[in-house]
Amino acid sequence: MTCLLIIAASLNTLFLFTHTKLYHLFLQPEPVASPHARFVSAPTNPPALASRLRTYAWGLFLTFWRFILGITPSSSPPGSSTYGGTRVQELEVWTPSEGEVMLFCVYSPVHAVLWMLWNAGNWIMMAAVMVGVSFQVRIVIPFFLSLPDHILVHPPIFLGTCLNDDL
Repeated sequence: MTCLLIIAASLNTLFLFTHTKLYHLFLQPEPVASPHARFVSAPTNPPALASRLRTYAWGLFLTFWRFILGITPSSSPPGSSTYGGTRVQELEVWTPSEGEVMLFCVYSPVHAVLWMLWNAGNWIMMAAVMVGVSFQVRIVIPFFLSLPDHILVHPPIFLGTCLNDDL
Protein backbone atom coordinates (compact mmCIF):
# COMPACT_ATOMS: atom_id res chain seq x y z
CA MET A 1 0.00 0.00 0.00
CA THR A 2 2.87 2.37 0.83
CA CYS A 3 4.50 1.75 -2.56
CA LEU A 4 1.19 2.50 -4.29
CA LEU A 5 0.87 5.81 -2.40
CA ILE A 6 4.47 6.77 -3.23
CA ILE A 7 3.89 5.99 -6.92
CA ALA A 8 0.63 7.96 -6.93
CA ALA A 9 2.25 10.96 -5.22
CA SER A 10 5.22 10.86 -7.60
CA LEU A 11 3.01 10.62 -10.71
CA ASN A 12 0.85 13.50 -9.51
CA THR A 13 4.00 15.57 -8.91
CA LEU A 14 5.27 14.72 -12.39
CA PHE A 15 1.98 15.76 -14.01
CA LEU A 16 1.76 18.88 -11.84
CA PHE A 17 5.20 20.24 -12.72
CA THR A 18 5.09 19.34 -16.42
CA HIS A 19 1.60 20.73 -17.17
CA THR A 20 2.28 23.73 -19.41
CA LYS A 21 0.36 25.76 -21.95
CA LEU A 22 1.75 27.40 -25.09
CA TYR A 23 0.81 30.96 -25.97
CA HIS A 24 1.57 32.58 -29.33
CA LEU A 25 2.23 36.29 -28.94
CA PHE A 26 1.23 37.64 -32.36
CA LEU A 27 1.15 41.31 -31.31
CA GLN A 28 4.52 41.30 -29.50
CA PRO A 29 7.30 42.11 -32.01
CA GLU A 30 10.04 42.65 -29.40
CA PRO A 31 11.44 39.69 -27.46
CA VAL A 32 9.78 39.27 -24.08
CA ALA A 33 11.89 38.98 -20.94
CA SER A 34 11.31 35.31 -20.23
CA PRO A 35 13.54 32.26 -20.51
CA HIS A 36 10.49 30.31 -21.69
CA ALA A 37 9.87 32.45 -24.79
CA ARG A 38 11.24 31.65 -28.22
CA PHE A 39 10.57 32.63 -31.82
CA VAL A 40 8.79 30.00 -33.92
CA SER A 41 7.01 29.93 -37.26
CA ALA A 42 3.43 31.10 -36.95
CA PRO A 43 1.06 28.17 -36.55
CA THR A 44 -0.92 27.71 -39.74
CA ASN A 45 -3.36 25.16 -40.97
CA PRO A 46 -1.42 22.48 -42.84
CA PRO A 47 -2.22 22.11 -46.54
CA ALA A 48 -4.49 19.36 -47.76
CA LEU A 49 -3.14 15.82 -48.05
CA ALA A 50 -3.12 15.91 -51.87
CA SER A 51 -1.08 19.12 -51.85
CA ARG A 52 1.40 17.69 -49.35
CA LEU A 53 1.80 14.52 -51.42
CA ARG A 54 2.42 16.57 -54.59
CA THR A 55 5.02 18.68 -52.77
CA TYR A 56 6.71 15.57 -51.36
CA ALA A 57 6.71 13.84 -54.77
CA TRP A 58 8.15 16.94 -56.45
CA GLY A 59 10.86 17.13 -53.77
CA LEU A 60 11.75 13.47 -54.36
CA PHE A 61 11.85 14.04 -58.12
CA LEU A 62 14.21 17.02 -57.70
CA THR A 63 16.39 15.13 -55.22
CA PHE A 64 16.68 12.20 -57.64
CA TRP A 65 17.80 14.40 -60.54
CA ARG A 66 20.17 16.41 -58.36
CA PHE A 67 21.79 13.18 -57.25
CA ILE A 68 22.05 11.85 -60.81
CA LEU A 69 23.47 15.12 -62.16
CA GLY A 70 25.72 15.74 -59.12
CA ILE A 71 24.12 19.07 -58.22
CA THR A 72 24.23 20.11 -54.58
CA PRO A 73 20.94 21.53 -53.32
CA SER A 74 20.79 25.14 -52.26
CA SER A 75 20.58 25.44 -48.51
CA SER A 76 17.49 27.07 -47.10
CA PRO A 77 17.91 29.71 -44.40
CA PRO A 78 17.85 28.32 -40.86
CA GLY A 79 14.49 28.40 -39.18
CA SER A 80 12.47 28.42 -42.39
CA SER A 81 9.69 25.92 -42.63
CA THR A 82 8.25 24.04 -45.57
CA TYR A 83 5.04 26.04 -45.53
CA GLY A 84 6.65 29.40 -44.78
CA GLY A 85 4.94 31.92 -42.60
CA THR A 86 5.82 34.70 -40.24
CA ARG A 87 7.69 34.20 -37.01
CA VAL A 88 5.97 34.83 -33.70
CA GLN A 89 6.97 34.40 -30.11
CA GLU A 90 5.84 31.28 -28.33
CA LEU A 91 5.63 31.45 -24.54
CA GLU A 92 5.42 28.31 -22.45
CA VAL A 93 3.65 28.92 -19.14
CA TRP A 94 3.17 26.56 -16.22
CA THR A 95 -0.60 26.06 -15.76
CA PRO A 96 -1.40 23.34 -13.25
CA SER A 97 -4.99 22.37 -12.65
CA GLU A 98 -6.55 23.12 -9.28
CA GLY A 99 -7.11 19.41 -8.58
CA GLU A 100 -3.44 18.57 -9.12
CA VAL A 101 -2.37 21.43 -6.85
CA MET A 102 -4.79 20.40 -4.10
CA LEU A 103 -3.70 16.75 -4.26
CA PHE A 104 -0.05 17.85 -4.19
CA CYS A 105 -0.74 19.95 -1.08
CA VAL A 106 -2.55 17.12 0.68
CA TYR A 107 -0.21 14.26 -0.23
CA SER A 108 3.09 15.09 -1.93
CA PRO A 109 6.22 12.92 -2.10
CA VAL A 110 7.41 14.74 1.05
CA HIS A 111 4.37 13.39 2.86
CA ALA A 112 5.18 9.89 1.59
CA VAL A 113 8.76 10.14 2.88
CA LEU A 114 7.54 11.42 6.26
CA TRP A 115 5.07 8.53 6.43
CA MET A 116 7.90 6.06 5.80
CA LEU A 117 10.32 7.66 8.32
CA TRP A 118 7.92 7.65 11.26
CA ASN A 119 5.96 4.74 12.59
CA ALA A 120 2.27 4.62 13.42
CA GLY A 121 3.02 5.05 17.15
CA ASN A 122 3.74 8.74 16.60
CA TRP A 123 0.52 9.42 14.72
CA ILE A 124 -0.33 12.64 16.62
CA MET A 125 3.05 14.24 15.91
CA MET A 126 3.03 12.83 12.37
CA ALA A 127 -0.42 14.32 11.68
CA ALA A 128 0.70 17.72 12.99
CA VAL A 129 3.88 17.72 10.87
CA MET A 130 1.98 16.63 7.73
CA VAL A 131 -0.61 19.38 8.25
CA GLY A 132 2.25 21.85 8.67
CA VAL A 133 3.92 20.66 5.46
CA SER A 134 0.59 20.87 3.60
CA PHE A 135 0.06 24.40 4.90
CA GLN A 136 3.54 25.49 3.79
CA VAL A 137 3.12 24.00 0.33
CA ARG A 138 -0.31 25.64 -0.04
CA ILE A 139 1.21 29.02 0.90
CA VAL A 140 4.17 28.71 -1.52
CA ILE A 141 2.28 27.54 -4.65
CA PRO A 142 0.46 30.87 -5.33
CA PHE A 143 3.82 32.64 -5.48
CA PHE A 144 4.94 30.26 -8.24
CA LEU A 145 1.67 30.75 -10.10
CA SER A 146 2.21 34.53 -10.19
CA LEU A 147 5.65 34.41 -11.80
CA PRO A 148 6.45 36.94 -14.56
CA ASP A 149 5.42 34.60 -17.42
CA HIS A 150 1.78 35.05 -16.40
CA ILE A 151 2.26 38.83 -16.41
CA LEU A 152 3.36 38.61 -20.05
CA VAL A 153 0.25 36.65 -21.05
CA HIS A 154 -2.40 38.51 -19.03
CA PRO A 155 -1.02 42.03 -18.36
CA PRO A 156 -4.32 43.81 -17.52
CA ILE A 157 -5.08 41.31 -14.75
CA PHE A 158 -1.67 41.57 -13.12
CA LEU A 159 -1.23 45.31 -13.52
CA GLY A 160 -4.22 45.85 -11.26
CA THR A 161 -2.96 43.44 -8.61
CA CYS A 162 0.83 44.04 -8.65
CA LEU A 163 2.82 47.10 -7.84
CA ASN A 164 4.37 48.74 -10.88
CA ASP A 165 7.79 48.63 -9.17
CA ASP A 166 7.66 44.83 -9.08
CA LEU A 167 7.19 44.53 -12.83
